Amino acid sequence: MRKDRPLGVRILNAACALVFLGGVVFMMVAGFRTIATGSVLVALALVAVPVAFGGVDGPGQFLLGIVEAVIDGFLAILQGIAEIFSGLTG
Repeated sequence: MRKDRPLGVRILNAACALVFLGGVVFMMVAGFRTIATGSVLVALALVAVPVAFGGVDGPGQFLLGIVEAVIDGFLAILQGIAEIFSGLTG
C-alpha cells in the first residue's frame, strides 16, 4: 500500500473497494439488479476521480491507476482486519 497518498484518498479507496466487493457479491448471488450494478459503477467512478486528477499520461496509465487504487483499498481493508485480530490476540 502506498503511503504517499493522503489519508482521505486512502479512506475513499477502502470504502469504494468495500462497496465494489459488496456489489459484486450481490450481483453473483441475486443477478444483475439495478442497485448492485449502480453501486459497482459508483464505486469505480469514485476511485477514478483521484486517479484522473493525479496527472495521468494516457488511457493505459489511467486504467492501471484505477486497478492500483482498488487493490490499495482491498489491502487497506485487510490491514485493518489484521490489526483488529492482532489487537485481540495480544
